[in-house]
Amino acid sequence: MIELNKILKIIPKDEKKNTIVFLFLTVLTTLLESFSIGLIFPLIVFGLSDDIKNEKFYLLIENYVKNYSYEQILFILIVILATVYIFKNIYLLYLHWWKQGFNNRVRFKIDQRLLKIYLHQPLLKILEKNSAFKVRNIVAETSNFSKFFQVQCNYLLKLWFFWE
Repeated sequence: MIELNKILKIIPKDEKKNTIVFLFLTVLTTLLESFSIGLIFPLIVFGLSDDIKNEKFYLLIENYVKNYSYEQILFILIVILATVYIFKNIYLLYLHWWKQGFNNRVRFKIDQRLLKIYLHQPLLKILEKNSAFKVRNIVAETSNFSKFFQVQCNYLLKLWFFWE
């Protein structure tokens, strides 16, 4: 928890709201993944069953599919499964794009903050060290921090799901 507080102090103020959005989108990803995996089992049971009228899944949807044949019900289930998988993959593509943008914004703002700190030092202090080392430090450390930040957020979510 101490590390999380240190991380939140480093994150720019206007990006802290996006941290909550990031956590929410990741939880939504987990739910979509679980739902899409859960859709496979009724399809398998429905496809392999000799007498579908006795299956628990059929008894749940019996009121909605009374007028359809076995093949039509199977086709509807496959279409629903394909639709969910297409939606999930479009969402995952968007999530990846959003996470990269968020990560780049955080890195850019931390880069700017570190550069301001370096530039506002006294002139003798600036000339003391090679500027290439300072630029390298800014780029390398902000990159390391942004990776660490993403790992910590994912770790926090996995820990939260483990306790549930």
